[in-house]
Amino acid sequence: VPLWSHADHVFKITDYPALKALSVPMVEGNDIYVVGVEQQEGGLWLRLRRISLKDKSSHLLGQALLRPTPSGQTSLAFGEITACCLGKDQVFVGTRSDGLFAFDRAGKPGKLLSKDFPSQEIDALTYHDGKLYVALRDGYLLALDPALANVETLASSRRREHLSPFDD
Repeated sequence: VPLWSHADHVFKITDYPALKALSVPMVEGNDIYVVGVEQQEGGLWLRLRRISLKDKSSHLLGQALLRPTPSGQTSLAFGEITACCLGKDQVFVGTRSDGLFAFDRAGKPGKLLSKDFPSQEIDALTYHDGKLYVALRDGYLLALDPALANVETLASSRRREHLSPFDD
């Protein structure tokens, strides 16, 4: 017995020739949010798109420079996006080596949130009760209040003080 009755084509990837990678889709209501890594002149860009399930329209909501690349040179983009999640008014994007970005769902440019993080390698993200929880590759678990930009280290495999059961 099939689990669904039909499938709809909602995003035609061939319409975006610069697109090198696409995040796991995040669905809320009648909208799908996806983050693409696109190679354009000057670098690799993260671009947030909202796709309407009602009319299948795609809207660019925001973009942020992931990393510059010299003219004529391409950069590997596969696997750059390691985690994505929806917040109250934002979409959060974790990357393999360039940190954590936040995109406003209203269409403002994306911004880097991880300047003061102990590592720029994001492994996992989840949003709960107004806070963003971030797991870093180097063994850190952080809590971030996106509104205040406050960062709290909840656990660290590199911290010598035993402030949580996960500290060494």
